[in-house]
Amino acid sequence: MPLELTKMYVASRTSNWPVASKIITHLQRELGIVITYDWTTDIHKPEAQRFIGLSGIGKKEIDAVVAAEIVIVVQPVATGSSCELGAALATNKPVLMYAESLEDLFDNNNRIAPFFAHQNITLFVGRFIDFINSLAGLLNVIKNRNDLIVV
Repeated sequence: MPLELTKMYVASRTSNWPVASKIITHLQRELGIVITYDWTTDIHKPEAQRFIGLSGIGKKEIDAVVAAEIVIVVQPVATGSSCELGAALATNKPVLMYAESLEDLFDNNNRIAPFFAHQNITLFVGRFIDFINSLAGLLNVIKNRNDLIVV
């Protein structure tokens, strides 16, 4: 199903790169979406292991969020993906947040970030295969509203 939205960014914690990579691949191959930056291909490069290299990657990530029409955030997040979420919300981007379970939304102190309830966030909680199979429909819904919660 072709989508009018053509540019997206997928954010997640670095250790969750395999899941982010699967989403990116699906968006590109199955839905024809342009990914503004695929960070999953850079995390294994030597510059990603050095502080100076990380600044370049961080700039690419923020620029990609700004260039995207929708940002997908895969839970659980970490420091970098929280920054990307903040950039998306600050630039009034719609965000599709995916969590396998509600527990993924809570930090180590059993708190949830108030930003996760922001009006620009659409939350999908459920199995990964169901999320992938629902992506085209969810992205079409997001174009018109940002309050759908699927459990």
